Amino acid sequence: MSRWFVILLIILSFCSYGAEKKMIKITTGDYPPWSSQNYKHGGFISHIIKESFKRAGYNVIYYYFPWARAYKEGLSGKYHASAFWFCTVKRKQDYYCNEEPLASEDIVFFHLRTTQVGEWKKLSDLAHFRIGTTRSYAYTPKLQSEEHGLTIETINSDEIGLNMLLNERIDLFALSMIVGYSILNHKFAPGTAKLVDISSKPITTDNLYLLFPKTKQDSEPLLKAFDKALKSMHKDGTYDEYYNKLLEGYYLKK
Repeated sequence: MSRWFVILLIILSFCSYGAEKKMIKITTGDYPPWSSQNYKHGGFISHIIKESFKRAGYNVIYYYFPWARAYKEGLSGKYHASAFWFCTVKRKQDYYCNEEPLASEDIVFFHLRTTQVGEWKKLSDLAHFRIGTTRSYAYTPKLQSEEHGLTIETINSDEIGLNMLLNERIDLFALSMIVGYSILNHKFAPGTAKLVDISSKPITTDNLYLLFPKTKQDSEPLLKAFDKALKSMHKDGTYDEYYNKLLEGYYLKK
């Protein structure tokens, strides 16, 4: 074996090592239009994350799981971060939350227009309704709390929950407003969304964050690099540009 060939192999091995170091592995799930394997750039939030890391000098690859597993896999040591979550007290025990929110969303009750919900002040006012909520979402335990006395059915996916609502198997379904209407408009027959309305006020309004596992040594420097890049996207108008694209339906198809 020639000396030059050996040198070439060493150079290539260093290049390969550097490329691997620059690759950020992130667990996530399908939650259109925020994230979807079938959307351009993986959806709005996935696009924001990828562009932020690009500015910081990293490439991103997403690994899609059911949401409960996405959270657990993010702690396995195989991945650098998990996207995207409400930054709850419990999650802060496992992860660092990035500083700048990726997006904000209103969680509302969807219901058929034929269902008279009326004004409500507290959750216990809705005790006479059959309510659906999606497994593993941050607001699900709040609805399940015994203090509210609600009749709750935990459902495996948003699409199944909306289908149950349309078939009158539940009366209310808790879901992000923007996500719910996205599913109704693109997963169901045309005009289906017109059969549905939302509650007069949100259950909660929360921010979504990128989570970095506390068990990994590089989490804190990665978090700082990510936040710096995300702030630059806000400053130069790129974030607003992407959000306007979201409202225009840009992410819907690859």
